Amino acid sequence: VQAMMLFFVAVFITVNVVADLCYAVLDPRIRLAG
Repeated sequence: VQAMMLFFVAVFITVNVVADLCYAVLDPRIRLAG
């Protein structure tokens, strides 16, 4: 159970970071707004 939780958390963080990078590349203004 612990390993599964860590796996899902890692995937969740990775997806969020990738999404943030994609948004930043597509629309630089989003970075200024935070």
